[in-house]
Amino acid sequence: MAKLWAIVIKEYRHLIRDPKTLLMIVFTPLIVTILFGLGYGGSPGRVPIALVLEDMSSLGYRLALKIRNVPPFDVAYTPRTRYEAMDLILDGEVFAVVIVPRDFEEEVMKGRGFIEVIVDEANPLIADLLASALDKIAYEIQLQVSEKARHPVVKVIIRTVYGPTVSKMESFMPLVLGVLLHLVPMSLISISICRERELGTFEQLVMTPISKWDIIVGKLIAYYTATMSDLVLTLAIAVVLFEVRVRSSLMDLIIFSSAFLFCSLSIGMLISVLARNQLQAQQASIFFFIPSLLFSGAFTPLKMLSPFARTMALTLPMPYFVNGIKALMIRGFSLLDVLYDLEAILIIAMLYFLSAIYMLKLKL
Repeated sequence: MAKLWAIVIKEYRHLIRDPKTLLMIVFTPLIVTILFGLGYGGSPGRVPIALVLEDMSSLGYRLALKIRNVPPFDVAYTPRTRYEAMDLILDGEVFAVVIVPRDFEEEVMKGRGFIEVIVDEANPLIADLLASALDKIAYEIQLQVSEKARHPVVKVIIRTVYGPTVSKMESFMPLVLGVLLHLVPMSLISISICRERELGTFEQLVMTPISKWDIIVGKLIAYYTATMSDLVLTLAIAVVLFEVRVRSSLMDLIIFSSAFLFCSLSIGMLISVLARNQLQAQQASIFFFIPSLLFSGAFTPLKMLSPFARTMALTLPMPYFVNGIKALMIRGFSLLDVLYDLEAILIIAMLYFLSAIYMLKLKL
């Protein structure tokens, strides 16, 4: 026990002598909890949908009023025709379209009424929430007209936009690719310079006739090619074994993913430049990845998060990647359609890349 206790005391002394590592260990759980509370515990945002009211009866208006008061949805558009509504959902302006068909009240009294819903299954959570809310509304409408009709029926018919269905694997592929292209390369490259300092090979780099640009760009290229090989293998497995459909051009997908990978590597390189040892670098990578994952939009659309979370998401590359990769893989958009997300990722990448070059000191 005395020997064991001596080891424990030694490790505690190492931590005390390394205040950066100690601060990360103490404050990481606290900060993550605060971020989660600010992002998901505050007043949530509202998800835009479109409402097409083809039936002008009193029951149709009553149903439209109920739909307007369903949280967390916001009837942002009221197009006159379903064709205009389809353009809105295809352009990504709304997450779903609710259609109250013609003769709705008459059909309800006859026992064959229905509400038509067209959802964007690129966001499966939205589809489930909306279906559940409309089922409840349909039941309330049936109760209200039960005195006038013997067997009133209001069904909810749900259709999707992109093909007959979007599988669960397809809807979660953006998150899988995000982890592959963000956490993995960022963690690996973040320890590269720290490892060389600890092994003593950094002195050799200092003595060689190379510049800071050569060191950083060389490391970026090495980790870039390795990670892109993993990306191609992951996509091949997803397509062959799990029948995942990639609806956009493969070249567009590779270009967009390459920009995000460059951003992840630049962040990891800056971490490696600033960290004193490998443990600090690994902790910093995980610490950076946690808010990126929480506010990525992969689990909950950003518009459903609090204003703080939406503002913070604008400074992170992951939300732009998830939004863009969904548009490419599920909606079948082209690279030009996700140009805003691509430009945001490249701007963030250049900020971290140039910072890493500036902060790197070729001295012992």
